[in-house]
Amino acid sequence: MRVLIPGAGPTGLVAAMAPAKEGQRVTVVDRDPPPPVGGPDQVFADWKRPGVGQFSTAVGASPTSS
Repeated sequence: MRVLIPGAGPTGLVAAMAPAKEGQRVTVVDRDPPPPVGGPDQVFADWKRPGVGQFSTAVGASPTSS
């Protein structure tokens, strides 16, 4: 059996785990493009993700926060 999961967010990825563990062939699709090439700062600046509203929202943290 083949399984198609629409959405590569947390819910889609978790939903894909169960059939994958059972040996099913799982395909996860997402509307956002793959990440650009580069380091964390470059990826954060250049990766346009309209499907993830909180991706570019300032919440007091960035990929390089310590």
